[in-house]
Amino acid sequence: MAKAASLSIYMLLLLGATIIYDGCGNSKARDPGLLQENGIADAGHLACAVIKMVEGGGDYIITDKAVLEKTYALLNDAKRGSGGSKYIRPNMVTLVRKSGRTFSMAFGLYNPTLTDHYSSRAFVEFVKTDILGNAKYMNQQRLPSLTIRQAARIEGTSKRKVLADGQARRLQQSAALLTSAYRPFGSRTTADNWAAITSLFTSGRPGYEIMLSTPMCFRTLVGSTEPEPANGSDALVALDLTVDKLVFFQDANRRPSLAFRSGGSWFVTSAFDPKDLQGQTPESIYNGLLGL
Repeated sequence: MAKAASLSIYMLLLLGATIIYDGCGNSKARDPGLLQENGIADAGHLACAVIKMVEGGGDYIITDKAVLEKTYALLNDAKRGSGGSKYIRPNMVTLVRKSGRTFSMAFGLYNPTLTDHYSSRAFVEFVKTDILGNAKYMNQQRLPSLTIRQAARIEGTSKRKVLADGQARRLQQSAALLTSAYRPFGSRTTADNWAAITSLFTSGRPGYEIMLSTPMCFRTLVGSTEPEPANGSDALVALDLTVDKLVFFQDANRRPSLAFRSGGSWFVTSAFDPKDLQGQTPESIYNGLLGL
């Protein structure tokens, strides 16, 4: 009997030790963070982070390894909440993987909510103190200069008039102004197709085509996260474009737009930084070409 009792006590103690060991083991295991939940295992997978700042007057691009690691850590450790804020968050942070895939979240300097279920006051404070207004991280990327091989005016899908040298030079000047105001990784750029673009061309609203002597090569974000990505978004993709043709036209909403052709695909933007338009507007630049 005594031997059986001793064995029972021994088994209970062993079971208790096992339970305690397992409990400690489980307590050390962490739930995956926000970025890990969305397939970004660590900062080593990132090429850069793009932070759009309405309050900060521009876009910021983080490529520095240490700052990128801190950005990753703060976002991955964002706190889970019971629900998102009702306030519109006008800013955006987009993490760009080395593969070109992305993950974007909205946030605001006065509202740390990142998605409907996560927030990070620490990240917002980091942006305020280390990023905002820091020239080191301002988006300084610009398109290379362009050289024209041929220029043309296009009406409809088939009527195409090659421009004379003097007219081509005027178009080149206008195109150079617009491309200087385009911001890779900052200006919204979306994929489109040639049929949809040319369907907008009329005699009163023609398209102006520029065939380049030397292709322009640059990387930019393509796609849109709008409306605000409440649960985060992977809609953007970083693409390397080799542009051999440009078209300046008015879109369906009569916004002056620029289309890039790269590898047979078309990409369109209507977002230009007014600071680089030398006092003009995209509308005045387009209207100035209508006599060509």
